[in-house]
Formats: sequence, structure tokens, C-alpha cells
Amino acid sequence: MTTWLRRIWHLLNRSRRERELVREMNEHRESMHDPSRFGDTHRLLEYSRDAWGWNWLDDALQDLRLGVRGLMRAPAFAITGVLILAFGIGLNLTLYQMASVGLLRPPALKDPETLARFRRMAPNSSTTTIPYPITQVVAEDRSVLTAVFVEAFAGVVWGKDLVHIPALFVSPNWFSELGATPSAGRLFAEGIDTATSEPVAVVSHQFWRTQLAADPGAVGRTIDVNRKPVTVIGVSSREFTGTDLNQPHIWLVINQREHIFPDSPLLRDWNSDGVDMYGRFTQGTSPAAVRERMRALMAALHEERPDAVPADEWLEPAMATVNFMDPGDRRGIVTALSILGALTTLVLVVAATNVGNLVLSRASGRSRELGVRVALGAKRSRIVRQLMIETLPLAILGAALGVMLARWASATIAAVGGMPESVSFAPDWSTIAISLMLSVVTLLVIGAVPAWRVARQELIAAIKDGGQQISINLDRARLRRFMMGAQVCGSCLVLVLAAMMTRTLQRVLSNDLGFEYERAAILQPGLGRYGYDDERSIAYWNTVKSRVDQHPEVAALSIALAPPLGGRISETHFNDAPRLEVISNHVEPAFFTTMEIPVLLGRTFGPGDDPNASVIISRTLALAMYGSPDVVGRGFPRSEPTATIIGVVGDAHSIRIESAYTSELYRPLRNEDYVDAILIARSRGDAATLAPVLREAAATDSRILPGVNLLRDSFQSRVTGTRIASAIAVSTGLLTLLIACLGIFGVVSYGATLRVKEFGIHIALGAEASSVVRLVVRQIVWPVAIGMTLGVAAAGPIGMALTGGPIQLQVADPAAYAGALLLFVTSAVFAALAPAIRVITSDPVHALRHS
Repeated sequence: MTTWLRRIWHLLNRSRRERELVREMNEHRESMHDPSRFGDTHRLLEYSRDAWGWNWLDDALQDLRLGVRGLMRAPAFAITGVLILAFGIGLNLTLYQMASVGLLRPPALKDPETLARFRRMAPNSSTTTIPYPITQVVAEDRSVLTAVFVEAFAGVVWGKDLVHIPALFVSPNWFSELGATPSAGRLFAEGIDTATSEPVAVVSHQFWRTQLAADPGAVGRTIDVNRKPVTVIGVSSREFTGTDLNQPHIWLVINQREHIFPDSPLLRDWNSDGVDMYGRFTQGTSPAAVRERMRALMAALHEERPDAVPADEWLEPAMATVNFMDPGDRRGIVTALSILGALTTLVLVVAATNVGNLVLSRASGRSRELGVRVALGAKRSRIVRQLMIETLPLAILGAALGVMLARWASATIAAVGGMPESVSFAPDWSTIAISLMLSVVTLLVIGAVPAWRVARQELIAAIKDGGQQISINLDRARLRRFMMGAQVCGSCLVLVLAAMMTRTLQRVLSNDLGFEYERAAILQPGLGRYGYDDERSIAYWNTVKSRVDQHPEVAALSIALAPPLGGRISETHFNDAPRLEVISNHVEPAFFTTMEIPVLLGRTFGPGDDPNASVIISRTLALAMYGSPDVVGRGFPRSEPTATIIGVVGDAHSIRIESAYTSELYRPLRNEDYVDAILIARSRGDAATLAPVLREAAATDSRILPGVNLLRDSFQSRVTGTRIASAIAVSTGLLTLLIACLGIFGVVSYGATLRVKEFGIHIALGAEASSVVRLVVRQIVWPVAIGMTLGVAAAGPIGMALTGGPIQLQVADPAAYAGALLLFVTSAVFAALAPAIRVITSDPVHALRHS
């Protein structure tokens, strides 16, 4: 400790100690009989500095100052290098920030390690909603859960203008269990806000700021929700996001739901879609123990209510620490993110390799200077350290600019994607740590590798020939060619994947989705929320259909259970087609005419078709399960027939428009489906003309406040994420292509500069221009060819892996490969020919004179 303190004291008082040391040496030399025997003063000073301080730190600071001065003398190189590194680091940090905030980071809730959301599971299906009566039975059992709370999403209208806003009906203990605090007023409290209390609401901070004009007196104010008076008792904090990023505008007490939706059966219906249920574990209880207890409770409920609770169902907990995702979904997301992370890291390696090539070129040009240093006694380790420290400013500036770029890019993507203002993408400690790690990796690539390669040369020999031979050796070294091949491989891989994403977006944006959405609109009254039963629902729809059908703008209409481009989804996996996700819908016979889905074989539904014994399947499902579309009259599914196929229709991606591994099947509409059904109408012209027609037709019951959506608006909303992902992919591919072309241009240009005398002789002796061009670009042909081959070969498997996750790519698309390769080859040819043309157009006499 004394030695460390002494060294620190010496660093802080370095100038004074230097003067004292020099004075003592001079006095000692003068007192000697033969001053020449004193020795080399400079060497003794070095020994003394080593004993008193840290010479390596002084040397490092000196090298750093030298590196900064070198960058200032070459601003073009410095700016290019910093921007390339900032793009590579910023892209990695942007992906990390988006994934961390949206998918991987646990929500900012109280004690997430004991909080879980429950899914209703069966052997071949699952759903996130649970009937409300079941949640109350679970809440009464306190053996493994200390608290149970629920939420149910609903669309409501507020104000005199009847503006539709998203709302969330929650348990009174919802806010307290999540650990929320208000920014004004108070939140719901168990025992206070109940069904017998006055209707109250909590509004989001964004709703308070945008719709209530940030009124300080908003707390206590009465607003109209579904034409019912509701008192605002509080405003949520700006940072509160709830259980997911889909933050509602207003929270209402679920016990008071019937005030907003009179006669709503949600709280008492055992067969409804239900609510999302959350629970908090008792101390020391494991998810496995909770799962077993839920199985026992569901088995007991099956004994009491076999009509509502099947025997093979159970409640599966998904922990808040993994964002309430079940293991299968999380594995798929983590796999996709890992592949994307590897690709963005590859982009950083391409960028760092490019800068490393430029650094190697600059370092090899300084071989004579470095040879002088070695001749004066510098060790090779000292040369390596010097060259590495000189590249440190590049890495630091690139990392700093990358952090700022990532913050801007993440915030921009969040704003375009419509994320709530409570989501923050400000860099945290993990972001800073990752940026430092990436900076270290970058520094090793752009500093250590070139420095090691330069230090291996016979630097002393460079004094004799001015470093010419060493520069030629470095230009022809395998390291440069390997770095060139790595750049090309990574760039080509990213470019092909970007082309796949672009082609996927083109498919999604085209009209070839198998159904009509440009001229269609949907009416969603939500009859179940108003206490309608089956008979009243059928009568209501008959009246509405007759009104809508009389309008001259309506070309066709039909009723269906699941609305296209959103809403309820029922997924099934069949053993005969395990890779396909089969989405089931219950529809009227006119559905296929309304949606313009062609009937390829067989017929549509008729009045006598049994909903449980008749199905219509898509062509893709028929091919996957039977190997042929000619399946009319066969049993469905093939392995255990429970229904008969009466028709085969064209492939329609009306629910999962991005996925290439989904198929749809259709069953006749049942009487009980009309409560939750929707009406689809197709216009003869502009779909906007249907909105007032549908609203007027739905006004047969003044209590109902229906939602009317144009399918083209729903479509644009659904493809927003795909548009963003495609834009990011294309930008990444083009920028990576630019980096690779800069690398190709730099390598060819530097090689031509080193061999300018040789090329001058060739030109002076009458060599044809084509032969000189071949000599110039010959050194990069094999690295580029091998890199392109490896990049294209890796694009297929990586694209398939991404298709299995949340990103759907058009992998088997020759146009994507051809377009990417054509763009890459064209760009690479121009990048290589530019310095070659400069060589053949130069004056050979001038080249021989100044080489």
C-alpha cells in the first residue's frame, strides 16, 4: 500500500520530482572525479521513473496524444472510421434496447418473482382468457396464492362526440398488487371501489395530458363513458405501463362493469371468453406446486360444472420475470433474437474489419518510422501497444456516437410503432456495459490484429528501402484477404436477408392475400356485453342485415365469429400437419362471396350442415394433410375423422397475414356464436361509405355503441411492425454493402498505390488496359467470390431459423437471392474498377518518376 501511495504521489507531483531528480544527478556527476563514468543520464532517468511511478502509463498517454494528432491530420479517415464503427455499435445497441424493453426485461412491477399470469391450457390448445367465475373460485383458495386479480380489455366511447378509446376493467386490488402509484388523486382500493359504489375511473397520464388538456382539476371530474357518468379519481404515473405495453386510456373497476355495459354476462358466464387472470405466489411456493394445485382445482370444478370446465384443462402459470411468456414462446423469441443479435454482431465485425484494413494500411505506410523505433531499442510489444492505443480514440468516439444513435433510433422506432410514452429507451447500466464490451471487441479487431501483423515484419529492414517491401508483403498477406472475405461474407448475408424481408413485405402489402380488404368494413357491436342471449342476438342480426342489405352501396355482407385482421383467434395443431398453425372460424355461407375467397372444389355451407360435422378447408391445409386438394367427402382430420370436408377454398391469410405457416378452416356459424359475432360488408366503391350505413343499421338498440372498422385501416395497422422491420433490414443491408464496398475500394486502391511503379512499366511497354485492370483487381477476386458463396449459403438456414420465430421471411424466393447478388456484384465491380481506372488513365512517366 505504501508503494502504491508513493507512486500516486509521484504522478501528482511529477514535474517537481523530475526537477529534483535532475538536480541531484547533476550534483552527483559534478562531485565525481571522472564525470564520464556516471553513465547515460536519460537511461538513469528511465530507471528512476520506473522505481517511482508507472512509465507504461506515461507511454500510453504519449501514444494516445500521438494517435489523436494523427487523426486530426487525417480528418477524412477519422470521420469515416468513427461513422462506420458508430453504425455497427449503434445497430447492436438498438436491437438490444428494443428487445430488452419490449421482450426480455421484466416489467417494472412489484415483486415480479412471485407474480404470474395464468393461461387456460388443454392438450392441443391454449388461451389467455379464463371465465370470470373460475377466477373467483381460484381467489377463494389461499393455499398457494396470496392474491388473485384480473383484467379485461374492452373498447368504450367517451364524451359527447362518442370517441372510441381502449379501456381495461380491473380488480380493485389490481393497482396495489402491481405496485402502482398515482401522479394525481388515488387508485382503486379493495373494499372501497365495489359494485355498490359510485362508478369511478383512473385515467392514464397520456390520456390526461392529451384528452383532458392536463387539467389539474381533472381528479373529481365527471366524464361520460358509454354515455354513463363516471368520476375520475386518479391519474396514473407517467412511468407506469401495467402488465404489457398496450396501455389503455382508462381503467374501470370490473365489479362496476354492468354500469358501463348493462346486463353484461361477463361476471357470471362460465362459457364466456373471460378475463386475464394474475396471481401472486405465497412465499416459497414454486411454479410446479402452483400448477399442480390449479390442476386439482380445475378437476374439482369439472365435477361441479362439466358443461363449462372440460376434464383435460388446467391453469398454467407464466412468471412476470419472463414477461408472462410460456416457455415455448420465450424459446422462439430468444432464438430469433439470438440470431438477429449474431447478425448485428456480424455487421459490427464487418465494420470493424473494414476499419481494421484501413488502419493496417496506415500502419504499413509507417513501417520506416516503426523500424527507426525498433533500431533505437523499442520492443515489439511496445510497437503493438503503441498502434493499439493510437486506435483507441476511434473506438471511444465510435462507441459514444453509437450510444447516441441507438437512443435516437430506439425512440424513433417506438414513436412510429405507437408505443406508449411511458416506455423509455434511455441507456441504462446494461447498455453502457454492452457498449464498452463492443468497444473492446472493436478495439481488438481494428487495433490488435493490424498491430500484431505489422510488428511481425522485419521493421529494421524498412529503414533501407523506405518500407516498400514490407508494405507489399502486408498487402499480399493472407490476413488482409481473410478480412476482405469476412467483410464480403457478412455483407452478402445481411443483404440477402434484407432482400427476403423486402419480398415478405411486398407479399404482405400486395392484394394477393387471398381475400378482399380494400372495399370491406366490419361492424362489431359486442352483443354479449349488453346481456344478449342467443335468440335476441339472432333477431338483432337479422334486423341489421336487412337494413344494411337495402343500401345500394353494399355489394355483399356476411356474419362471422372472428373478424379478419384481428380479434379472437382459435389455433389448432393437427398431427397430420404438425408444422401448420390452423386457425378456425365460424362463418355464414355468404362469407366466401363477401371476402372474395374462391371456392375451388365442392360447395359452401347450406342450411342443413351440422357445425360439428361439416368443414371447409383451405388448399394449403388439404395439401399438407392429404397431399392433394381433391378431398371433398373425406373425413377431417385424416387421422381421427370427426367431420366431413364439403369444400376446398383458396388460401386466405385473413388472420396471420405475415405468417407463411398458417392455414384456415371454416365451420358453419352456430346459434351461440351470434352473441360474439361481427358483420362484414363489402362496398361497390369506397369502403368509407359503409361506416355511416353500418352505424345507422346498428342503432336498432340505443344502448349499443358499436365499433366500425375499415379493413384497409386495420391492414395498415397490422403491417406497421413489418414495415419498420423491413426498413431497418434494408437500411442495414445497404449500409453494410457500403461498408464492404469501401473495404474493397480501399484494398484495391492501396494495392495499386504500392505497385504503381510495376503498373507504370506495364503501361509504358504497351500493355493493354484490360490486362492492367486484371492485375489491379486480381488480388480481391478469390476473397470476394468465396465470401459471397459463404454468405449466400448461410442466408438460407438463418432465414429458416428466423421464420420459425416472430419474424416471417420469404426464404425460398429466387428473386430475393438474385436481386441481392446482382446489387452486390454491381457495387463490388464499381468499387474495384474505380482505382483500376485511375491506374490505366495515369501518366506512366509520372508513375515511374515518383514511385
